[in-house]
Parts: sequence; structure tokens; C-alpha cells
Amino acid sequence: MRSIYKLYAASLLLSFTAVKSRAQLVLSSPNTTGTYTNGVSITLRPGFTSQAPFHAYITSILPPVALGSSPSADRNYIRTRTYLSPAVSATPQTNEIMEDISYYDGLGRPVLTIGTKASPSYKDIISAQSYDAFGREDRSYLPYSSGSTASGSYKASAVTDQAAFYNTPPAGVVAIARPASGVTPSFSRPVYEASPLNRVLEQAFPGATWQPAATRGTTSGRTVVTEYTTNNTTGITDLVNTRLARLYTVTYAAGIPKLNLAGNYAANQLYVTVRKDENWTGGSGFAARLNTVEEYTDKQGRVVLKRTFNADGNNSGTPNEILSTYYVYDDFGNLCFVLTPISNADAAVAPTQAVLDAYCYQYRYDRRNRMTHKKVPGKGMEYFNYNPLDQLVYHMTARDSTEEYSGFGNADTSQRYHRFYKYDGLGRMIITGWEKGRVGLQSQIDQWISAHPTHWEERSSATGNLHGYTNNAMPQATQNFDVLEVNYYDRYDGIGLPANLNKVGTAGISAKTQGLLVAKKTKVIGSNNVYLWTVYYYDERGDNIRTLSQHYKGGAYNLNNYDDVINEYTFTHKLNKSIRSHYAGAVTAALTVTTEYRYDHRDRLIDTWKTVTGGQRTLLARNEYNEVGQLRKKNLHGGTDGNGFAQNVAYSYNARGWQTIRESHLFSEKLFYDDGFYPQYNGNISAQDWWRNGGIYSGNYAYGYDYANRLIESFLPNGKWREWVVYDKVGNIKALKRYDGGGEVDNLAYGYNTSGRLSTVSDANTTTTAGFMLPGMTGYTYDANGNMTKRVNTASTGNNITATVYNYLDLPRTVTTPTGTVNYTYDGSGRKLRRVTGTETVDYVDGIQYRGTAIDFIQTEEGRIYNSSGTYVYEYTLTDHLGNARASFDINNGSAREIQHDDYYPFGLTFNSYVSGVKNNYLYNGKELQDRLKQYDYGARFYDPVIGRFGTVDGSAEKYYDISPYVYVANNPLKYIDPDGNDIRLASHTRSDGTTVVQMSVTGKLINQSSINFSSYDMAGYASRLGNAIKDYYGIQEKGFEVQVSVDIEGISSGDSFMKPLAESDHAFYLRDDGNLADPDNPGGVRPYGVLGVAAFGEKAVYISKDVVGDKPAEAGKYKGTGLSAKGNATLERTGSHELGHSAGNKHPDKGTMPGNLMNQSGKADAGTKITREQIMDMLKKYEEGKLNNGRQNY
Repeated sequence: MRSIYKLYAASLLLSFTAVKSRAQLVLSSPNTTGTYTNGVSITLRPGFTSQAPFHAYITSILPPVALGSSPSADRNYIRTRTYLSPAVSATPQTNEIMEDISYYDGLGRPVLTIGTKASPSYKDIISAQSYDAFGREDRSYLPYSSGSTASGSYKASAVTDQAAFYNTPPAGVVAIARPASGVTPSFSRPVYEASPLNRVLEQAFPGATWQPAATRGTTSGRTVVTEYTTNNTTGITDLVNTRLARLYTVTYAAGIPKLNLAGNYAANQLYVTVRKDENWTGGSGFAARLNTVEEYTDKQGRVVLKRTFNADGNNSGTPNEILSTYYVYDDFGNLCFVLTPISNADAAVAPTQAVLDAYCYQYRYDRRNRMTHKKVPGKGMEYFNYNPLDQLVYHMTARDSTEEYSGFGNADTSQRYHRFYKYDGLGRMIITGWEKGRVGLQSQIDQWISAHPTHWEERSSATGNLHGYTNNAMPQATQNFDVLEVNYYDRYDGIGLPANLNKVGTAGISAKTQGLLVAKKTKVIGSNNVYLWTVYYYDERGDNIRTLSQHYKGGAYNLNNYDDVINEYTFTHKLNKSIRSHYAGAVTAALTVTTEYRYDHRDRLIDTWKTVTGGQRTLLARNEYNEVGQLRKKNLHGGTDGNGFAQNVAYSYNARGWQTIRESHLFSEKLFYDDGFYPQYNGNISAQDWWRNGGIYSGNYAYGYDYANRLIESFLPNGKWREWVVYDKVGNIKALKRYDGGGEVDNLAYGYNTSGRLSTVSDANTTTTAGFMLPGMTGYTYDANGNMTKRVNTASTGNNITATVYNYLDLPRTVTTPTGTVNYTYDGSGRKLRRVTGTETVDYVDGIQYRGTAIDFIQTEEGRIYNSSGTYVYEYTLTDHLGNARASFDINNGSAREIQHDDYYPFGLTFNSYVSGVKNNYLYNGKELQDRLKQYDYGARFYDPVIGRFGTVDGSAEKYYDISPYVYVANNPLKYIDPDGNDIRLASHTRSDGTTVVQMSVTGKLINQSSINFSSYDMAGYASRLGNAIKDYYGIQEKGFEVQVSVDIEGISSGDSFMKPLAESDHAFYLRDDGNLADPDNPGGVRPYGVLGVAAFGEKAVYISKDVVGDKPAEAGKYKGTGLSAKGNATLERTGSHELGHSAGNKHPDKGTMPGNLMNQSGKADAGTKITREQIMDMLKKYEEGKLNNGRQNY
């Protein structure tokens, strides 16, 4: 037995919490201190007085109880305690400690995990795992709660108890019925092939519909099926049987890669993995290939071809078709071409250069295999230059090489622009901006950079310094520099902080800031060297306790335009209280907003309170959770005391965890999946009901999809408010018909030019009051970076955009329409600061929005606080599952009063709208509608809901090679949202407070296969180091995004490996001698000496050199924060975590583009431990596609 205790701090502060009761609480003593809560009321009787600290809350949380866990002494277990308080009572309480107990069988496999008293009613939350006769992972059971036995004890009857729990569940938990014969299907399970390879053939999920069955029907058998085969040479015209793969190669001519078609791969030369999703129906002929994805992998483990299949799904005339995406590599393994489905790469001739330029991805590399050129469909060529440390120094886009930008001292129009990057000695990016001047060839620029003796900057206050840094590295600042962003690390001195932002030495602020970002300043683009400061202050625990940030209210710099945010945190580092003082040109605050959060005993968010400028403290929202921890109810506007709420939103889920109902009086929706008009089994939404005002029927949308999971049809039963869509091979819309309540309003035909960009939209319908509103033909034009600059209809000019000018960052600076010009102001990070439309000005100050000189509203977690002639009025927004604003209300005479509602076509165009008062423009996906442009501002791009398309190229286009960079959320707008215009994420992964939460779990064993006989004690220590590193490096907590990582890695010495075999779910981390690391591309072979780590995408084996275990990450000095040792050597922590990332599909970033990232190679100067949101979401996407954890545990 082992007990592991996680202690987050060693301070011995005392905190007192009153014993709470569900009955009325009465306080009558003088000088009362502490925290008091009650679910009914708190009465202050005569004689009561208080002194700090004193807090009183009305809450639905039950009083804390004694933790009182009793682990079973006759079982193997690990007990993990996370302390919620710096001091613990003699009898620990549930509000002082979070405890989890994991039980293991005799082979060291996890069989039961218990969250001790983790449910809202203090019952244990239990998850069980079983194994088959071969020791493979079998059934993973949904969690359930139980209080029937001693808390924390082993539950021998967990499987039957769990089934009974779901047969008759408590409120808010899905009911899963037991079939007449068989067991309750409240578990997921794999089905293995009958071979020593133990490959998964089917993956089943909770719910009868998704369990294995002899036939795939409407109520059973809807598993994810995987088939393993090889390629053949059957002709591509045989759509039923072909697995032909064209053999593309790369040759070089004058250093430029050329695409060649060298015939076909011979039969059986490629591994083919066929994944059939839950919608796959089986059958024969071409129908058997629908709802499948085929991946063709060569002997080096590289994906060379990906195929999906589509058929005519909405009588659009689309024939049966194969959608192939080819990946073409050079002899060095560099990806040089990606041939998208529309390039027709399956043909007997290679795509022409014109086709490559219009529809394909092209890359070039230098002799050090660093990417120097990139061509994305719709966008011109981009250029990259690096210093000898492999850090990106210059980046030039097609616009930079063809357009003139204002604000540079050099008027020579023959010279061109580059975005530049400067670094400090630790490889941290410190300065970015634009330079005008260098016109040489890429090779010449590379020579200039390499010949320069200095490659990083240091802090400096000497004459001629560049924003507090030396000016020695290339490029050196001249009058042709426009510095956009400057970052300062480690210390506050010598950077020129404004006096009113300098809080160094203030009580509670730590001087231990080594390795932390302490300040940054960002230029207002287009200004005369106006920079806005942001300064970060930390406490001794590294929490950001104070941030002062300047803003641009009024469109001019003012020293007293700033926000001062003071934060308090819980013992587990969760934000507890935030006080924002907003200064608007005066030395006294114009506004103070206080936000308070309260959490339950498992750190689940319960209450959110707001107080504005001396107003009453108001309970915005109170969350309630079901017995397995899912959000079951959100109560909105509890007033000042939390007694009674204006609206209650109830949530329900199905067995897969997909949301099915969110219900309130003013707006309710019900989502259908496998039970809709056109049943969908893979998570696509097949239908949506919604209603308002307690039951008045509003709508019942049915949805249809093609076999590439693209939405093709949506309609109400009466045929009204319908959309009908046809796509090309990469998801560009070819035709769209739209109907309102009276009939057809749009009949759109889309035309594309030879650059692959939308060039025309023709509307055969003459309606000018709804939908597209532009009868006839509308033309679109673009700049060199693929940004739409004009939308012009000569016959109907009302909605024209006659000119759009973009700034450096490809964000619109001015947009000209027939009714005037809209001007936007951004800072160097792309943050929108101001919008001017005619005489109307809007200033954006991080959630505080001005109209003219007065505050218009303050955004909140649940809506906004509107400024009504100096009185701040709380308004709440009820959303659907996508975050679309569906109904808004304020409080009138103590009750909710509807002030706005909106319905939407699937691609975001509103209908059936009602507004009473001041319109809320944050509508579709919660994004702001730009009224004059009729587009939504997503942050990185603008989106046009009328045509269902972005106006600029996706910055994350390379994550979705098989769809056009202009497409909106893969044409599945019912399932996905785009948080900022750069990415797709699952809407169901958004928590109630708007935060995207990704839960990552890693189980495995660190196994010694080296020549050194490490002891069991040594291996346990190494496993602990590796596990803690994975948890630390992959864990993210930032505004709006959180990654929760749980790791269970056991160290296995060479003598223990027989007694502790691998479980099917385990990742195997092997320690081996240098030169003996297995080669995944050559079964039985090994990688050469000097390779310290190896892992392959999708596999469950990671090989690590034993030579790295002696080095630990540096805690000080040059390599602190990089994961490397004090001498710059690779470490076990970073090597293992890095290789785990490879197994999850993460690649080495392009050299110098992501300094400090975990996936950079250890020997590079930009090595680090950071993982990005995009990398995590890409891992999640691959996991959901079934691409992870299916491979080998050894090679």
C-alpha cells in the first residue's frame, strides 16, 4: 500500500469555516470572524458584530463533512491527496482535502478509481476497469456514485452496483436500461482481432446503440470499426475495389522541388488502415466505403495518402466520388507537397503547376531542412529565414513583397518588408515587428544573417538601446523598423515602466520572477509610436496576483488610461476573486468591477458574483452538478442574497455524454442524434427542437449530411427556414438555396477563379429584403495574401464593399461601403482597440465597451451589464449548445423580462429576431456582428453568415489539408464552432463558464531494458519524475482553456517485468542503451547512436536512452525552463514528454517558429517545455478520429 500526498504549499495559515446547516443560521455574537454559509438563510441578530476576516454566503453546497476514508488494507492501492487548505483539522474535512484512491490487481493493473466523497452529496464517485483472459483492457465503466459502504474502500460489487445506478439513476444522470437479455451497456470496450497483434477491430461506447452486435441496426451495433489491409493496383475507376495509390516523388532543379508522378505503388507496399465511423452501415459495393477514412502508410511510417468517400446525398447531382489527399516527401523526409482532393491527384497525370498553385500546399527547405518557402491555397508564397541557432528571424508574405505600408522612414518603393523576430539568450522571443529594406534573394539574406556574429539580445539601458535591449543581432534597428511587440522577462528594472504601473516592492508582490514574463508593451498599429504597457506581478507561489494594462480609450494615449486587476487565488491556484479598477483618463477609477468565484469540495465552480462601482453584490450564476460531476443546472440571477433565481437552466445528456437538453422558461432546446429524422450515430446532430416562454413552440429543425459529414440540408417540418447546400471536393460551397417563412429568398451559385478563391456569387432570386439581398452577380476580389478586398454588385449596390485595406496582420484597417467607411484600430498582437463608423465610435477595453465617451456595457460570464444612463443593469444571455445567443433578459420587478431573441440558419444568418431596447450584437457563436458589413468578427478573421464562408485564409489551414482554407468549421456548423477564426473545436468540450476543458490521461510503465541493472527504487523514482513532467508540461490553465492531466506511470526494473506485464491501455516507456533504441520504421532494427528518444505516431511505445536519466531539468541559469539540464543536456523529463507528443501526432515545429515549445528538438536553442492550445486540440482531434493508442507497445 502506498499513500501519495500532493502538498501545494508549506504555509501554516489557519482558516476557519463555520459549521453549516440546511436550517436557518443565526449569528448573534460580537466580533464574529470566519466564513459562514447556509442553503436557506443567515440571520444577524441584535448583538452581532463582525471583524475581518468575515464572509457570509447563501449556497446550495452541503456543509462539509469529515473525509473519513477507509482504504481497504487487503488491496493494493495508491491514495492521492490534494490539499484545498494550508491547514487541516485534526479530523480532515471534505473542504480541506480532495482524495482519490486507485486500486490495482495483482498484476499492477488499475481496476478501480474512487473519488472519495467526490459527489455533491458526499458519496464516492467510482470508475471501474476490467480485463479479458489475455490481460487486455476490456470494459471501461462509466463513473457512478455510491455511499453504501465505507468511503474509499474497495467495492467488490462495483460492476453490478454501477449497472443498478444507471438503471434507476438520480436526478440529472442519464438512464441506461438493461436489455431483456444481457447486461446494462454502461461501458465502453474494444473488440480485438484473434491474433497475437491484439489489434482493435471495433470500439464500442456506452449505450445500447453503440455496443457490438451481429448487424448494424438503428438501435445496436454502431461501433467504430477498424480494418487493416494493404494497397492494390486495381484501377481508380473501379470505385468499389480500388486501393490504387499513385507514387509521387520529388526531384530538385536549381534548388526548387519539382513534383513527379513515377507510376503507382506496387501492390502490398503500403499499409492501409480503414476506419469506419458509427454511421457506417456496411453493405456491399460503393456503399460499403461510405462513412470511412482510409490512411495509406509507407514503410517509414509516413502517411502518403488519405481517402474519404462521398455520394449524392441531397439530389445535387454529385456522383459517387473518391476524395484523395496525397502527401509527397523528398529524399530527406521533408513534406514538399500536399495534393488536395480537388487537385485530381488520382489521375494518370500529375497536377500542373497552375493546379498546385491554386489548390495545393507547397514547401521548400534549406540544406539544414528548415522550411524556407510555403505556399497555401488562396495565398501567395511566404518566405522564411533563420539564424544559425535555427530561430526564425525573417518572415515575408506575398503582401509584404508587393504592397506599400505607411509609417516607414524609407520611401524607396523598390524595397520590401519582412516581419522580424529577436530573441534573448534563452531563446525567448523578445521583440517582433516589421522592417523595410532587404531585397536580396533568400540565399543572400541567409548569408547576411549567418555572417553576423551575434544572434541574441541582452537587457540594456545604454544609449542606442532598442526598447531596453541591445541592438546587436540581425536585423539591427534602423528608421525602417516598426516594432510591434516587446516582451520583458525575469526582472522589472531598466525597462522604463510608467510610474503609475510600477508596483515593485508593494506588499505581497514577489521578487522571485526568474523565468516569468514580467511586462510587455504593444504598439498601436498606425500610431506615432504609441505603445501600451501590460505589467504582471506574482506572489511567492507564482500566481499572477496583479496586472496593470494600458488601453486606448478615446483613440489617444493617456497615461491614466489603464486597468488595475488584483487577483486572489485558492490554495489550489484557482481564481477566487478579481478586483478590476478601470481608469479612463483620470487619477481616480471610473469603474470598479469585482468578480468572486466559489468552488465546491472538488473544485467545481459553484457561484459567480459581481459587484460594480459600489452597487449591490449580485449573484450572476449558481451551478449545480449531478452525482457524477456533470453540470445539471445553472441558476441565473440570484440577486443579492441567492434566494430565488430569475431563470433556471437544466441540462441533460445521453449515454455518450453528448448534451441532449438545456431547458429554461425563456429558451429551451433539445438535440437529437441517433433518434432524429435522419439518424446520426457519430455525434452529428440530426435534429433540434427549441421553444420559448415555457412551451410555446418555435421550431423543429431536421438536418441532413453527406458522407463527408458536411451539412447539406436543414428544414422545418413545414419547409420554412430551409437551407440546402452543395459542395465541391474541398468543401467550397457550389450552390445554396435558402427559404424564409414565405418561400425562397436565395438561389445562389458560387463561382471560383483559377486561384481557388471565390470570384462570384450569382443569385437567381430577386429578393432584396432577406438573405443575400443582392440579385444578379456579385464579384469578389482579393489581395496577394488571399484577403477579400471587394464585394461588388453593379446592379444592386446597397451591400457592396468597394474597398478593404488590411494592416500588417491581415486584419481589416478600413472597409469602404456605399454608406461610408468603417475604420478599425488594432495593437501589434491583433487585439481590436477601436471601431469608427461615421460619427459613431466604439472602444474595446478587454470586455468593457464604450460607445462614444460613455461606457456602453461590461461583458460578464453570463451576458453583460448595460449602462442605462449611469445605472448599471444586469442582462443575461441564454445560449444554445454552440454558444449562439438565443434569448436575453433583464430583471423587471424581480422577474425575468425578455428583451431580445434570435434564431439562426445553420450557417449563422439570423431570422425570427426580436429586440426590445438596445440590441446585443454578440450573437452567432457569441461573436460580434458588424452591422454595416453584415459579417461576424471572429478575432483572427471576419465571417460572412450569408454565404457561409470566411473572407480570409485560415491561419491553421495546415491542420485541415483536405478542406479549403476559407471553409467554415468543416461545413458542420451544428457540431463545431470556431473560437477565433483559426481553428475548430468540439462545442461539447465547453464548460458552463465558457472554458474549453481537455482531460488527458496517461497510464503506462517505465521499463528498464538497458544494460544497467537499475533497482526497483531507482525505476520508481524515474517513473515519478517522468509522470510529474508530463503532468506539468501538458497541463494548461489559461483564460478560456484548460488541460487537466492525470498520469499513472509505474517504474519496472528488469527483474520485475515478468511479474508486471503491460496492460492494453498502457503506454510503454522503455529505457535502453544508446544505439539500441527501436526503429518503428524498421521492425527489428535500431536507431543509430546519439538518438536519445524514439516514438511513432499512433503507437504506444516510447524508447528513451538510459543516458538521460542522470540529468534533471535546470532550476536556474541559462537553461531554466527549457527542460534541459544545467549543462544543456537532454533529460528524462523532457525526452519522455517530447516523445509522448510524437506518439500523439505532434511533429517538430518549423525551425524557430515556436521558441520554447516541447516539440522542438532537445539539441536546439529553442528547446522548451511549453505545449500550445493548438497542439493539444490537434491531439484531441486525432484521438476522436481513433488514430491514437491503436498501435504497438513494442517494435
